[in-house]
Amino acid sequence: EYSAFEGCTGLTNIEIPESVREIGTSAFEGCTGLTYIVIPSSVTEIEYDAFKGCTSLASIEIPNSVTEIGSHAFEGCTGLTNIKNPDSVTEIGHDAFKGCTGLISIKIPSSVTKIGKNAFEGCTGLTDIVIPESVTIIEDGAFRGCTSLIGIEIPDSVRVLMTGVFSGCARLDKIILPKRLLRICNGAFSECLALSTLNIPNNVIIEEDALNCAPLKELYVRLDNPQECVKLFCVYESFTESDRTNEYDNWYRVYKKHRIFDKLKNRSSIALYVPIGT
Repeated sequence: EYSAFEGCTGLTNIEIPESVREIGTSAFEGCTGLTYIVIPSSVTEIEYDAFKGCTSLASIEIPNSVTEIGSHAFEGCTGLTNIKNPDSVTEIGHDAFKGCTGLISIKIPSSVTKIGKNAFEGCTGLTDIVIPESVTIIEDGAFRGCTSLIGIEIPDSVRVLMTGVFSGCARLDKIILPKRLLRICNGAFSECLALSTLNIPNNVIIEEDALNCAPLKELYVRLDNPQECVKLFCVYESFTESDRTNEYDNWYRVYKKHRIFDKLKNRSSIALYVPIGT
């Protein structure tokens, strides 16, 4: 039921009966004393704000019957250190685990196809996350501000890195991009202050400010048609006219027009690697 136990700060534990099919919107929101809860296998959906702000909840096991974790479901559960997501879940809603600062690692089940907007934003303790090949969509800001995240591999099933998806991941220094990636959206890696090397697959469209303030030292790029496929940054702004050969002239004009990488740190010292023949 909607807001069934909302704000019951003295509630410390509860066992939900098998007759319950859904944990309703805001059912336990703001139950700051709740430390333990058993969710029965009869439950198929955890709705919007269900456990939002349950700051004392340390761990939770979601049964295999649950197919969707609703938006803001566990937002602000700062004491949550362990969560078991079952293989039945297909979607993690937007802001679902936002601000769960106690989470250290999480494995996304192979049934999930979509990670919602800001789903793990501000999970500052998160150091490790495994994303399966089943995931095709990672929405805007999904891992924004995960300041302890060091490395991540994005599966080949993902075609677009959405706006701000890893922005503010200050310790992120290793990322493996999907081989079939099509686009890196605005601010995807902004303020990734430890990111020094990036290997961009063939023909990826790079939007403005995609790498805003990332202190790259090496950028690996593969292109079939640099004039049409990618608005590509280059380090040739400081070159004299005599330094710019015809080979780089088109890239330079595109760069000057769009100014996509103007905000990169150490721009003048970045090494750009492009395979011969592109």
